[in-house]
Amino acid sequence: MFVIVSRYLIPKGFRGLTLFPFIIVSGIDLKSDVVMINHEKIHIRQQLELLILPFFYGMELSFLLNTLSIKIKIRLTGIFLLSVKLMPMKKTLAI
Repeated sequence: MFVIVSRYLIPKGFRGLTLFPFIIVSGIDLKSDVVMINHEKIHIRQQLELLILPFFYGMELSFLLNTLSIKIKIRLTGIFLLSVKLMPMKKTLAI
């Protein structure tokens, strides 16, 4: 197991990534974080149990589904905001 510190290899929103046999973390402080390293070691064990390739297929599928759901939410929110802006204002009389 090799621990690499690189904030450029980690996608936004993530603090660590495990690609057998490497653990890549986004900050030097995470290299000594016992909980983080233990969490990534669990992923190394999972990769070994699943013979590495099926693990990556499952993680890739999970990543794509999460990304797709976020994009759908953003698009739906954008459409909602656009429709709110296009609705005409009703004039009311103040008595």
